[in-house]
Amino acid sequence: MSLTITRIDPTGRDRDELLSFLTTEEFPFHVRRRPTTAQVTADIDAGAWGGEDVEAFWLDDDDRGRVGLVRLDDLADATAMVDLRLAQRWRGHGIGTQALALVTDRVFRTRPSVVRLEGQTREDNAAMRRTFDKSGWVHEAYYRDGWPVEGGTPLASVAYSVLRRDWLTGVTTPVPRETEVTLSGELICADEQEASRVRRLLPEHIALTRSEPGCIAFDVTPTADALIWRVDERVIDEAAFDAHQRRVAASTWGLQTAGVERRYVVRGRAVDRGRRP
Repeated sequence: MSLTITRIDPTGRDRDELLSFLTTEEFPFHVRRRPTTAQVTADIDAGAWGGEDVEAFWLDDDDRGRVGLVRLDDLADATAMVDLRLAQRWRGHGIGTQALALVTDRVFRTRPSVVRLEGQTREDNAAMRRTFDKSGWVHEAYYRDGWPVEGGTPLASVAYSVLRRDWLTGVTTPVPRETEVTLSGELICADEQEASRVRRLLPEHIALTRSEPGCIAFDVTPTADALIWRVDERVIDEAAFDAHQRRVAASTWGLQTAGVERRYVVRGRAVDRGRRP
């Protein structure tokens, strides 16, 4: 199977065929499942299928004929966008990965200002997500409620991209994993004497912790039990967490509450990675 791309002339020779393709095929994971003739006509006339920063191409297979199309948008920006649509009968035949390879080459060879090519799809579009993954595109973002659904509740939009430098070198640059360290659990006093000490020292401890440069959030909240506090902490990375622990150990709070029971769960440190929750 050999796939080629042919530039679409949306306002000239290809107008009728483009209109027919977009209104007779069904696109279950697009915002418009079945675009109407009026909608597609308005989009064509508005330049959505061809212009200074928009290019659209037919996808033609040597044996199967015309199998779909792809649209490239925002080509004048550093980040260009891709919209791939295959005819229903040709979905699931591996055409998508070939199409992405062809348009990636096209963009990076002809648009020197583009540094990344991005595609977004609905969270439940497993086929398109597999296509991005097989093509070496990196899953970068998960936008909650970011994809409108006709007559339904919005779903998440997931974003994938390929970088020019990855295309040039053939080496995929992964997205850095989350570096935050979190601590959550309970501070449990044995009696009212310990609890009184905690209440007296807690305001300063909270203020000092929140003023640390690596602190994202720090909350110590009373519970229904007067001897128990809920503790939740987030810091930017493991180094910040370790610095916090050293400061606290030498602080008035640390020294005077050393005997109070802590039941904490810490996540995000190197030692924690790979453990099952």
